[in-house]
Amino acid sequence: MDVGSSLGSSTSASAGGGGGFSFMQNPSASSNGILPSTPSGGISLQGSDMSASELARVESLAVQLYESVDQKIRSEAEAALVPLSQAPTNVPQCLWLLQNSQAPTVQLLAASSLTKIMSTFTSRLSV
Repeated sequence: MDVGSSLGSSTSASAGGGGGFSFMQNPSASSNGILPSTPSGGISLQGSDMSASELARVESLAVQLYESVDQKIRSEAEAALVPLSQAPTNVPQCLWLLQNSQAPTVQLLAASSLTKIMSTFTSRLSV
């Protein structure tokens, strides 16, 4: 599955019933670009740092996205992870995931998200 091209336009979702992500589309609303979607079980990044349990949650969702044979599980994981690739404010989080996760599926997710962000938003930059 090519997550860079398959990521949709959802801005928040949950997978597996354990909370999810909420990525902000308005960068002026928060300096880190990501807020927890639920008080319990949500993933919250402070700056571009993430707790061990949050990293484990992202790793679990990435494995579900890339390795599950169940279409429903893959769809739920994709819905939870899709917002990562939708705003330039998520670049620090993608870089953090690349630097701190040893999981190949998370590295693929972060690299694909960075590629999508750069290909979508660099055309809007002025020189």
